[in-house]
Amino acid sequence: MIARVRILLVGLITVWGCIETLALSYLLSPARFHSHFTGTVTRWANGLLWALGVRVTQCGPLPDLRKHPLVLVSNHQSLVDIPVLLSLLPEIRIIAKKELFRIPLFGRAMRRAGFLEIDRSNRARAFHTIDEAAERVRAGTSILVFAEGTRSRDDHIQPFKKGAFVLATSAQVAVVPVAVRGANRRLPKGALSLNPGTVHVAFGAPLPPSPPEKRAALLSATEQAVRSLYSGLPES
Repeated sequence: MIARVRILLVGLITVWGCIETLALSYLLSPARFHSHFTGTVTRWANGLLWALGVRVTQCGPLPDLRKHPLVLVSNHQSLVDIPVLLSLLPEIRIIAKKELFRIPLFGRAMRRAGFLEIDRSNRARAFHTIDEAAERVRAGTSILVFAEGTRSRDDHIQPFKKGAFVLATSAQVAVVPVAVRGANRRLPKGALSLNPGTVHVAFGAPLPPSPPEKRAALLSATEQAVRSLYSGLPES
């Protein structure tokens, strides 16, 4: 019974957030919309976590996105990762898989809000998304990428894909390693079970901008940093 109430609340909060996003995106100028959208994201993410019974702990200082844009690279355990990270950094935009954009209302709201859709089954389209993301980063927008490409089914971090590092080296910005632990136990991949509890997030020190020819080294250093951060977080 409690799980059904939680699911209902998640649906209502998400629908309201989508309606607010769409309405503001059409009623306000782009500058005013993006100013207001941070509040919308904060309310949606915090409301969703409250409905799910998820608490978030943070380790390491939050990156200062006001100074300069960054590419944040995180592991990916669950759909819960998205509200968890947006509750901490509502200004970021996310590169998300195309399936999320197929959800009625939700997908349209994501597009209007500036989130980017990536089709990993189509190499040309995927690199077009990366190019578009690089342009946005150079214009001042910080981007979050889940570098494994898909959610893991257990506590193990999968090998990182190179897309995030093509983006970072193209935009010539620093990369911030991010580790999330415990989200897969709150909402496991492929399951409908909701399990209240804590999700832990750790932010590492930014890795300086690298030229394209150093992309592989940047990938390796970031993956190592994320794994190290992850191992330092408590199990939930």
